[in-house]
Amino acid sequence: MNKLLMTASAFALVGAMSGQAMGDGFNTFVKLGYSGTKAKGKTSTAGTNRGTAADKIGNGFLAGLGVGYWNTLSNKLMLGVSLGFNYDTGKARVANQTRPTEGKVTFEPKSNIDLTLKVGRMFNEKMAGYLGLGHEFGYGRYKFASVKDNVRTFSLVPHLGVMGKLHEKVSWLGEVGYKFATNLSGLSPNHKALTDKKPHGFQAKVGVSYHF
Repeated sequence: MNKLLMTASAFALVGAMSGQAMGDGFNTFVKLGYSGTKAKGKTSTAGTNRGTAADKIGNGFLAGLGVGYWNTLSNKLMLGVSLGFNYDTGKARVANQTRPTEGKVTFEPKSNIDLTLKVGRMFNEKMAGYLGLGHEFGYGRYKFASVKDNVRTFSLVPHLGVMGKLHEKVSWLGEVGYKFATNLSGLSPNHKALTDKKPHGFQAKVGVSYHF
């Protein structure tokens, strides 16, 4: 997965150096893409909930929309911020529960609200590249056989992006990044016995933005 992230990042950077950029001011955007969520579990042989660890990636479809703002300084340095809502269809295998009932333990990222800070540079009048750090407040779900725990997560999403002008007020964009949860709450105390790693995973998105 790290090799995939490095390859995609390099591809985006090369694309940014060749050519198109976004206008200053407010914009609205729509993004679609891929997510690969993981949330490795652990083996438990004692207590109420028992089972064996699993670590199967949950491939999912990402969709998001939001608003943003860019400001370009005199030295072509760009500063930006965005606020968005995202939905993720992924489902990662966490563990295989054997007690109190047999079944899969899975994690679904579901939805989140993200606040992203960005810094970039214009390569010419029509293209720019940027680095972003997303702060996601998520609402997901763990499922232990037939029992569900709705959870809240806080995640960081460092990413690399490139954007280019399609029309006077319309731009395309592409991003690759890695999401990792730093905080998770809402799990039942008994269910914590089968969970280990907080949710994390690779993301890739493409989209369009409209500039006001």
